Formats: sequence, structure tokens, C-alpha cells
Amino acid sequence: MCLPFLIVGWIIHPKLSLPPSTPYLVKTLGKRLSKGIISLFVAAFVFFLTPFFLFYGEISSVLKFQVAFTAAILALIAGFLAWSGREIKNVKVLALVSVLGSLSAALRLPFAALPSFQPCTFIIICAGYALGPAAGFLVGTLTVVISNLALGHGPWTIYQIMGWGLAGALAWPLRKVLEGSRWEWAALTLYGGLWGYVYGVITNLSFWLYFMQPTLEAFLIAEAASIWFDTVHAISNIVFLSLLGSRTVRFLYGFVGRFPDLKP
Repeated sequence: MCLPFLIVGWIIHPKLSLPPSTPYLVKTLGKRLSKGIISLFVAAFVFFLTPFFLFYGEISSVLKFQVAFTAAILALIAGFLAWSGREIKNVKVLALVSVLGSLSAALRLPFAALPSFQPCTFIIICAGYALGPAAGFLVGTLTVVISNLALGHGPWTIYQIMGWGLAGALAWPLRKVLEGSRWEWAALTLYGGLWGYVYGVITNLSFWLYFMQPTLEAFLIAEAASIWFDTVHAISNIVFLSLLGSRTVRFLYGFVGRFPDLKP
């Protein structure tokens, strides 16, 4: 029962002893990721779950649950954006992030006629993989904020920001673990495919929370209804990453390599 807490504690404080059976990947994560990144995502995960423990299951408190959940998401986004602003201190990186976010948003529009098939997730993942978690989250945020000016903002906007922002931010730890291995690009493609479903789960929360009774049964119904669209999203991520992923990441590496002070 306490093994997950030992793992988190060891990642943050590597001198803590872990059982011999602890997976090698977990130990690798602890050695290769910074304490700040791990602490941030652990805090985000705990904060995200807080409304469930406070209000879930109380039918009379649906409004309280909605307010608490929305406040948690908004606080998470504000925290990630504030952290990203502190991490990105170079105007050249900020300019590149702005260009990538605008490009991703622009490319979303012509693909809007094809439900869930778009190159945005591919661009966001490549940005986070090459430029760091702060850049990845910002590119994801810009994609939503800009493209929804044409496609429509609503209660789903903040969940789209979380879904795409985390796709970019979490690509960086993947690089730290797999960079230089023969499985690097295959793993990145698999990550994109899996994120098609993760993004669906995150964005379905808006429909489940605001337009349905927030119960487990209703959430499963929402997931079943969206599985086709999530699958198309996963396939599009795999297609774009397998065809253009390594080239795009290497292009971004080249940009960073021209300016030694830009290394994330």
C-alpha cells in the first residue's frame, strides 16, 4: 500500500531506500528528472483529485462539486502558466513558442471538418520534447486559446488547455528517459497514440461535469460515446509522429543548438 508513496519520495529524495523489486524505469526517472518537475506534477495530481474526495457522491452537492472542480482546474492552469513564465526567460524561446502555438492553432482550423484528426497534438508533443515542459505547456495553451476564437470557447476550453498542455509538458520527461536509445522515436509515437485517449478522458470531464449528472455511470457513458473520436485522435497522432516526429524534433534541436543559452 505504501509503495507508491515510497516511490514518489525516492524520486524527490533519491537517498531514500527502495525495495529491490522497484521497477528500473522508476529509478531511472528519479535519477534523470529534476526535483522541481516531479514535485510540480505530483502536486498537480493531488490537487486535481481533491474535489472528488470533498464532494463526489453527494447528490445534493453537485453544484459544490462543479465549482470545486472548476476552481481546481483553473488553479492548476494558473500555476502551470506562472511556472512556465518563470522557466522561459529567453525572448528567442518565447518567440519560437509563440510561432509554434500559432502554427498549431492555424492548422487546427482546416482539419476541423475531420473530427479529432488534426496535427495539433503532434506539434505540441514535439515542442515539449525538444524545448522543455514549460514550452510544451505554453504551446498547448496557445493552440486552444487562439483556435477557439474561431471554433468557439466554452466550459470545455480549460479542459482542452489541460489536455494539450500536459501532452507537451509530459513529453519532456519521456525524452530524459529515452533520449539516445534505439526505442526513442517508437516510444514517442506510442506516447502520442496513448495521449489520444488521455486527452479524450480529460476533455470528457467538461461534458460529464456540466451537462450530465456527475456519477461514475454517467462518466462511463461519456467515455463510451467518445471512444471512436479518441481512437481517430490516437491514429492521427501516430501518423504525424511516425512520419514527421523525428524530423520536427531534430529541426527544433537545430534551433536550440544555434543558441547555447537556449538549452532547456
